[in-house]
Amino acid sequence: MTDHYSILELKRGASEQDIRAAYRRLAKKYHPDLDPSEGAKEKFLQIQSSYEVLSDPRRKAAFDGLVDVREKITSESQARASGERVKTASYGGREVEEPTRVKPKINIEPEILRLRQYVAQSKLNEAEELARALTAREPNHAVPYALLGDIMIARGERGKAAEFYAFATQLEPNNQDFARKYESALRAVSTTVRVGSKSERIVYQDSGVTYGPLAAGCGASAACAGYVALAHHEPALASFAPISTWSNTVMIMLLIAGVAIGASLALARLIDEFFLAQGSSLSRIPPTVVLGLVALANFWLAALIYVAIGLFQKAFYRSTTRVVLAVAAATLLFSLASQVTTNVSSIQTLLWGGNLIYIGAVGGWIIADAFRN
Repeated sequence: MTDHYSILELKRGASEQDIRAAYRRLAKKYHPDLDPSEGAKEKFLQIQSSYEVLSDPRRKAAFDGLVDVREKITSESQARASGERVKTASYGGREVEEPTRVKPKINIEPEILRLRQYVAQSKLNEAEELARALTAREPNHAVPYALLGDIMIARGERGKAAEFYAFATQLEPNNQDFARKYESALRAVSTTVRVGSKSERIVYQDSGVTYGPLAAGCGASAACAGYVALAHHEPALASFAPISTWSNTVMIMLLIAGVAIGASLALARLIDEFFLAQGSSLSRIPPTVVLGLVALANFWLAALIYVAIGLFQKAFYRSTTRVVLAVAAATLLFSLASQVTTNVSSIQTLLWGGNLIYIGAVGGWIIADAFRN
């Protein structure tokens, strides 16, 4: 494990000012433009990486906790190797000394396989219980920490998720999936405040709802439904019975409304970043994508399957649930708008309108993330 304090020539417990001063001194000393030696560039990158960890309060706390765990493990291992004796209570209550027995290295791959199965089946409670047990038994394994982060995201506990992802990132610093999830979770619980003309400070807090984007999304969806109600429609697919009364305008308005819904929920912080909400630490199929594939056939069928699985497993994904509810509400709104016009079937809109709205919502969600990042 990289010793970030050693790289910055600091001791544990260094203050923010000490960390900043050490970074500036060492960055200037090893900057490639000022030091032409062969190892200067690599040293400079190490200094930058360590500063990014120690200057971030959450990542620093996670690293300190990991160091504590490592030190405890090291001390126990040294005690076993040196044959130190530890006190234990005998049957009669008298303390006697016994040599410490060396515990064999634990293979947790079977448990990791079980974790994969629990997550694939959306058994979040069982997965959390097993993951916490694994972190207690094998604190050096990153996957259980990452999985706990996924579970916290599903439950809407972004702050806890960021902490678990920080542990996973420290244990596997080259895992881009863990790093990206950590950064996404961190953005969800932090606000960047500019201090002075150059520096920035990160303030950690539970980010609330931003009502401006939400109002704009609701207004755009209502405007699309209103246009469907007032416009004249010529059937575009008269030979296709399920949507025989729909015009191109109806289909376009449904898609636009979906994009507005997905983007507004994302920008209003009512749903997490798309990548983060999918919880892919164990390479499972994202629930939102699975629902999208089913929604291509019928949105209500996809929603019914999602609710049934959620009730059976006693676990729902917060972001996915909110998207499904918003799409259902918009579908009902368009169905009512179709009743106003005389040549669009409200039943067809009710049955099949959600298909396009949901696809549009997922697209809007992803587009909004590009701006949110």
